[in-house]
Amino acid sequence: MTGLFRLLDFILYAIHPVMVFRFVRELGHLPRITLPRTYNEKMLWRMIFDRNPQFVAYSDKLATKASFARVCPALRVPAVLWQGDTPEEMPVRFLSAPVVIKASHGCRFNWFPARMPPDQEAFQSEAHRWLATDYSRQLGEWAYREVRPRLFVEERVEATPPGEIIELKVHVFHGQVFYAVVYLREKTSRSLSAIFDAAGSRLSVTNSVVAGDPGRALPENFQLPACYRQAMDAASSVADRTDYLRVDFMVADDILFGGEITVYPTAGLMTNSSPECMAALGRAWDLRRSWLLAAPQEGWRRHYARWLRTALDDGASPGNGPQADPLEGCR
Repeated sequence: MTGLFRLLDFILYAIHPVMVFRFVRELGHLPRITLPRTYNEKMLWRMIFDRNPQFVAYSDKLATKASFARVCPALRVPAVLWQGDTPEEMPVRFLSAPVVIKASHGCRFNWFPARMPPDQEAFQSEAHRWLATDYSRQLGEWAYREVRPRLFVEERVEATPPGEIIELKVHVFHGQVFYAVVYLREKTSRSLSAIFDAAGSRLSVTNSVVAGDPGRALPENFQLPACYRQAMDAASSVADRTDYLRVDFMVADDILFGGEITVYPTAGLMTNSSPECMAALGRAWDLRRSWLLAAPQEGWRRHYARWLRTALDDGASPGNGPQADPLEGCR
């Protein structure tokens, strides 16, 4: 059976050369796609095979707000002040308002009017670039193909002092929080971060930015916001029926706001400072809980899902399933 999976891998290398090239360039080895073991291999597997319909809603920045409201009705979510199909439709007053202008169908589509002059022509040019971008083609992130590109204006969450927003990016496997990456002033040149477990204990592992520049770490005396436990509970609820999600929040003056639900963090190429911790991430991700293996399938997907489930049940894929300490290598 293992030989069959390796043969299928070589076929997939030919079908998806750009995705495989990007994986090898960033991670240094050919991926085992059809019988994945590591976190990054499982993410590539998701991008190629898993067509969970819920991924579309999670990838839609507007639909995500409804997802938060449905699962966590008490959680605050930044209000949408306007939405439309073209930048020309947007009222020009928003270019000088305390808001954030975004697009619904990708990441890094953000315009902060407070940080730049109210240049309508520059904004419209950038917004048209957003609308023409298709992450399903560029990065292989399938779910974005089904998201309708929309522009929207969102209230800007502000903290005291200004700019001191805390962001929590919570990695969750089937309702169980693995860890949270905590940022101060993310998306700025003064961004700092550290990683904490679900209980709020700081871990020794860092993200790749801090690994390259230790000066970007949060100070050792950094205090988590009082709403941290609320965020962990909300993340668990949002991801309860999904094999893996990253659930993001913002905190301003100890008030928690729902942010985004991320299906493909870092386009599947996320790393951290510890290979042992990356191995723990891979072990925590049980593909038997994925939509492809848990839901009825048809055609070739049905046969492949059966083969893969058998291989996983037989333990043919090391790095699958729980360990005594799920955070082994991260502490």
